[in-house]
Amino acid sequence: MRDPSANWDVPFDAEELPDQGLTARLAHSRAHYAWQALVLAQQQADESPAHAHAYGVALLGCGMPFAAGDALTDLVPRPDGDRPAPSSYGLRVDLATAGVRSGFWDLAMAQLLEVAEELLRKGLDHGRRWGDLADRCRQLHRSLALRDEERTFQRLRIAWFQELADAGEATVEHRLAWARAHLALGELDADGQEYDRAGRLLFALADDPEAAETALELLVGLHLRAGPEHREDRERARGLLHKANPHSRLLREGARNDEGRRWMAGLEAYHATTTLLVLARETGDTEPGLRARRRLALLARAHPDQPRYAVAAALALLAHGEPAAATDALALAQAPLTVEDHRALADAFTKAGRPDLARAHRAPDDRSDPTGTE
Repeated sequence: MRDPSANWDVPFDAEELPDQGLTARLAHSRAHYAWQALVLAQQQADESPAHAHAYGVALLGCGMPFAAGDALTDLVPRPDGDRPAPSSYGLRVDLATAGVRSGFWDLAMAQLLEVAEELLRKGLDHGRRWGDLADRCRQLHRSLALRDEERTFQRLRIAWFQELADAGEATVEHRLAWARAHLALGELDADGQEYDRAGRLLFALADDPEAAETALELLVGLHLRAGPEHREDRERARGLLHKANPHSRLLREGARNDEGRRWMAGLEAYHATTTLLVLARETGDTEPGLRARRRLALLARAHPDQPRYAVAAALALLAHGEPAAATDALALAQAPLTVEDHRALADAFTKAGRPDLARAHRAPDDRSDPTGTE
């Protein structure tokens, strides 16, 4: 489903931010100077709550919703008074936007309704900002209501396309639509198997002159979001797309790997893994626990250069009693793990009853025996 927050203004209320949110708006995901603007906003964050809010907005604009969510959450006052910063309607709406873009639609809906109810109580239910807030509530509520219908609709489409294929009647257009239906289910449920089914269909269309470019654009986009089914598929798909369309925006996006981008990716990985791992451990098989585990596994596939995702996915799977799947997740990492990662994994494998695997993750400089076998 389409992100209901895709067209929402960020920040919600620029008047609450220093310089009308200019610094925050300079930081956006398509800008080549995004990380410089983000660093500037970070450096100014300690000057006031408004500057800290601007930093959270800058993170959100740079496509870092987990980091933005944590930064903005730190500004929300606590009932016990530990956070004395004044409550801001704009802050809480921006926090809800970060929640939507992090995939927590239900929590974001609750946040928006809380702001709307407070404005109603204070007689502030008028003006442009009230209309914007009401529109966001309606859009998000509609998206939430349509999720189950969308899931059923896509499954019916998939079944129909399968029947056409079995009868030898599936055209190129049918197969593209079939792949898109699997992609839609993958997005809805964070389901790697659906992404993989879509990938196989798209690879099969790579040699068709009518559909190759479209199929390969979809395939490379899939790999950027959820990773490939097989590691070698990533470069294979990119090579085929380069032949079909060497000027593809997706090729440029996937190739950006400068120091600033790596810093941004590492920061988002830290906040995403922290949030998702806590959810996976605390909620288990209930939602959002299952979705959190699945998302960590997909992030580990999509970002092998960020081993934090693989470690978090493994820890979440171990907490759920899946040591074999945890080992598979760790195999996705293409960069060295930290000493702290090794220790955490050794402890988790030990608790999971796998001292053999725990020994494999013993940190080189750790003289203690995390497996308890010495």
